[in-house]
Amino acid sequence: MLAALAAAGGATSLAAPVVRAAPTQGPVRAPTSSADVSAARRDSARDEWLLVRREGEPGLTVLDLSAPGSPRVAGSLALPDAVPDAALLARNASELFVATRDGEVLRYGLARRELLARARVASRIAAIALASDGRHLAVAAQDPPALLVLDAKLGVLRTLAGEDKERKRSVGVLAVRNSPARRSFVASLPGLPELWEVSYDPAALDIPAGMIHDFQFREGAFVRGYLNARRTPLDAALRWLALDPLGHEAIGGSPAGTGIEVVHLDVRRRIAGLALDAGPRARRPVFWGPPERRSMALVDIAGGGVAIVDATLWKFARKALAGTPVRWLASHRETRWIWVSVGAGCEPAQGCAQGELQLLDKGDPGGSAIARDRLAPRIRRGVVQVAFDRPGQHAYAAVSGARGGVAVVSADATRELAFLPLAEAVELVVLPD
Repeated sequence: MLAALAAAGGATSLAAPVVRAAPTQGPVRAPTSSADVSAARRDSARDEWLLVRREGEPGLTVLDLSAPGSPRVAGSLALPDAVPDAALLARNASELFVATRDGEVLRYGLARRELLARARVASRIAAIALASDGRHLAVAAQDPPALLVLDAKLGVLRTLAGEDKERKRSVGVLAVRNSPARRSFVASLPGLPELWEVSYDPAALDIPAGMIHDFQFREGAFVRGYLNARRTPLDAALRWLALDPLGHEAIGGSPAGTGIEVVHLDVRRRIAGLALDAGPRARRPVFWGPPERRSMALVDIAGGGVAIVDATLWKFARKALAGTPVRWLASHRETRWIWVSVGAGCEPAQGCAQGELQLLDKGDPGGSAIARDRLAPRIRRGVVQVAFDRPGQHAYAAVSGARGGVAVVSADATRELAFLPLAEAVELVVLPD
């Protein structure tokens, strides 16, 4: 799922409204002794949680997958009705952050499935992203137009107005992504030809904010690098946003919807363009390979199939499954396989019950695949989404239909370890960051 240096300027900080985290509803149970704290930390490190949205049921079902061969339903989280998609969810190993589109942010503990804090920070929210340190949460607000950074208790640390450098145009923030490699958030604004990078590293270098006479002796105007925006000027605003995991590039959809723009986050300018119609499904591209031979796979909506891109030179390399409608791709950095759902194109949440599963080999994605008859029988059709455990050894496949549920399988999809029945269609909450 990131801007020319002398021209980059910090975003104006609005006077942040007085926002306090509201008390939770009911008592918050927390460890009270050092032994309890140590036990809680051990449990958090060991637990593997999976969040599932079930058709016709409010909130989320929480699955405990700490023992892959024995998955179990740990409980449920009753979420506000106005939480329709994963862009409004963020989590770490033990907590879930939820934003409602009408401007409220909530923090839940997963182990006890309890509300820990809540705060209203805007009137309308488009997306959120949690920092790798777990101490900063970015909120893309459309009304009022701003990018907010909250602390883990949901207090507002910074409010950056959604304005251009001259403060003549004001637009809402469309998307925000976390870049672990850079310790920063990257945001796109739909009506503003800019890309923002906001560092949550307190030691981040200062940002030039005007005419600079001498960088070495700091002659000129600077603002602090921590929680201020470095701006990348673009030819046009991006329609969607994704990041290279190595932390150097951001990719996004061109305004006309006919291609992909590649922006280098260190030199802060556009470095390449690709004539691919990837659409919103490219928000989760698959990257693999060493930096000198980096590859990327993404859905090609217009031409069908999977587009394989040389992500070092940023050139189209080849096509896999040419002419085949592809719904989604999924993979893990530690597995050699790319999971591909093929069939009539639609989004996972739209009930794509009859999609067929295929697996491509990252070593030869244009030709090598696992034969379909070698895949675990239950997941050959009807998989609507997939997630992976932290090491990338197991996959959790959401199987739709009246006999649906979550199948725990090997990362190459050939061996089923367990199956947890869940009534009706299910959707895994696969988070953007």
